[in-house]
Amino acid sequence: MKFTIATSVLLALLPYVALGNVAHSRSGVQGAAYFLTNDPTGNYIVTNTIGPDGHLTVHSAVYAGGKGLGIPSSLAPSDGLFSQGSIQVVGNILYTVNAGSNTIAAFEINKSDATKLTPIGKPVNSGGEFPVSVAVSQKTGLVCALNAGAVNGVSCYKLTPGGLVPVPNTRRIVGLTQTTPPNNQPGPNGLSHVIFNEAETQVLVAIREPSGGAGRLAIWDINAKTGALTQNYTEFVIEGAHATFGMQVLPGKNAVLASDPAIGYEIFDFNTKRNKTAPYNITGQVATCWATYQEKTGNVFLIDSLLPRISEVWVDKNLNSGLIKNYALDNATQALDSAIATVNGQDYLYVLGAVTQNIDVFWLKAPGAATNVQHLLFTDPLAKLKIPQDSKHIQGMAIYLTGSW
Repeated sequence: MKFTIATSVLLALLPYVALGNVAHSRSGVQGAAYFLTNDPTGNYIVTNTIGPDGHLTVHSAVYAGGKGLGIPSSLAPSDGLFSQGSIQVVGNILYTVNAGSNTIAAFEINKSDATKLTPIGKPVNSGGEFPVSVAVSQKTGLVCALNAGAVNGVSCYKLTPGGLVPVPNTRRIVGLTQTTPPNNQPGPNGLSHVIFNEAETQVLVAIREPSGGAGRLAIWDINAKTGALTQNYTEFVIEGAHATFGMQVLPGKNAVLASDPAIGYEIFDFNTKRNKTAPYNITGQVATCWATYQEKTGNVFLIDSLLPRISEVWVDKNLNSGLIKNYALDNATQALDSAIATVNGQDYLYVLGAVTQNIDVFWLKAPGAATNVQHLLFTDPLAKLKIPQDSKHIQGMAIYLTGSW
């Protein structure tokens, strides 16, 4: 490719450029849903407007400031990162990973127009290789990235007006024997998700250990004064579980529900430092990987990428749990990440589909009564935006509602 001065200027401005606009009306727009193209030739944040009925319209795309990268896999070739939380929205700030560039980036969301994203500084090194997940603590201000490649572990940052800045003494290595990108995925040797506990006093990482046979969390305590992480992590193990993947804090319970692609899910009870009951098997499941919590009901929706199916489960105050209902998806979908938003008093579940390149929208009318109200195909709209896309790479799902912050 021949570079000119004009080309160089355009490339320098790419993080600030929103490409195209395929929406024709902004009437009644409630916010936006975001996912990543995660493409090796350039990673883009795709913005989809949310209408008053919860339905989506593909709107535009913003360069994320780096490259994406996918994991070679014969079992799940369209699951690029094998992770949850690759794109996050907290307040009116969007955080994302650039797995192929080993960076993370932050963007300010316009409070009155959620399709407008402005980069805050430049992308920063993720502190390792192949970043796959990011977590944000509103209490401490820590922004922690999870790296799953050859150099794997967590590194934490603070957001300043000039961008993300590393926090001293927060780079912690897990030390799995891996490559960049990780190999043998899915499998028992990997890292999938980073979150904070409910009190935001600890950083939690889902580990799929080389030996398998147990669900595991790596836990670092946060120093309240300095923000530093304890030097070594403590390990919380649930025997009988297999491969901890996506996690959801269970508010008011001091516990975390974690999906497990080998069996279904497990609940980590921090009150007793053990699993409240045996790990939960979901009959017929194939690869239950993503978990999304519904505040209104306290239920959790689990995404099985290979079946493909959504399972709605309940959890009571004693951390007993069980299946409410399964919801079938299109056989070719290979569902991935999901998020829930409340629009005009109604809850909607948004599920990213990899192979069919779509987002399924479910109206959560009541427990056990989720109804698919939209099957948004985005291949053609993204082609009109002239951005690279590939079903083997797309990932992530996050929501911003206008006026919510």
